[in-house]
Amino acid sequence: MNTYELPSRESPYRKLLRTFRQNILISIGTVIILILVFLTIGAKWLAPYSPIEQHLDQQNIAPFSDSQYLLGTDMLGRDLLSRVIYGGRVSLSVGFITSLISASLGIALGLIAGYTSGFLSEFLARIIDIALSTPEILIALALATIMGRSLMVVMISVSLVWWANYARILRGQVLQIKEMDYVTAARTIGVQDFRILMRHIFPNTIAQVLVMVSLNMAAAILVEAGLSFLGLGTQPPTPSWGAMLSIGRNYLQTAPWLATIPGIAIMATVLGFNLLGDGMRDVFDPKMRR
Repeated sequence: MNTYELPSRESPYRKLLRTFRQNILISIGTVIILILVFLTIGAKWLAPYSPIEQHLDQQNIAPFSDSQYLLGTDMLGRDLLSRVIYGGRVSLSVGFITSLISASLGIALGLIAGYTSGFLSEFLARIIDIALSTPEILIALALATIMGRSLMVVMISVSLVWWANYARILRGQVLQIKEMDYVTAARTIGVQDFRILMRHIFPNTIAQVLVMVSLNMAAAILVEAGLSFLGLGTQPPTPSWGAMLSIGRNYLQTAPWLATIPGIAIMATVLGFNLLGDGMRDVFDPKMRR
């Protein structure tokens, strides 16, 4: 007697999780990010010294030349390993907060701009164009003049510009999705517009949003480093990778590790988020797979 086995039914969550595990880009990116998160959350216990504690009798010690200071010290005798670990807190905070604010504002306005029509849709589209054409540095300079130089200035200036990236992508996707038959059917039977947006349109845009969040986290870290390098972001003595780069450039010939070590930290962190974003793009969009 022949027996017939029903094919196993795998839940969408397990299928997505299995796909993520099989993607090497996501795996590598996730490992890098988890290491960074672990170091920054546990900085109080993992950092061997205070990031601002000075030892003027132990200035510019080279990395791996002293067992007391694994990555060496800077021109004020501060432990570089501790400063790099605490500097990661700044970068992650900027990346997370700016991505959260930008995504929240951009998603809301993108859904409205795409779903509505007429004057409101065109007005929001023009606002998006204006925001996209405004460089973060100009907003940062203006805010620094009003509020002073601080990390808050960096987060506000980036958020005021980057929400438009989400809004533009969401608007384009909504314009396509709202013409689908199931959306038309829902509208025909009297389903409220808000319910259509939340249950039928927005869920179909989540994949693209997740990819954008990951890639924007990497970009936000670079922007924070750049603005801190120019003196507009985190102010001394608070450790910041960008500020450490700015100071280290003056010692490239005598103590090159002052610039290379925070530079490597920035590169590794940005690489991790970029790999995660590229991997998710490959998973969610089969046409983009290599």
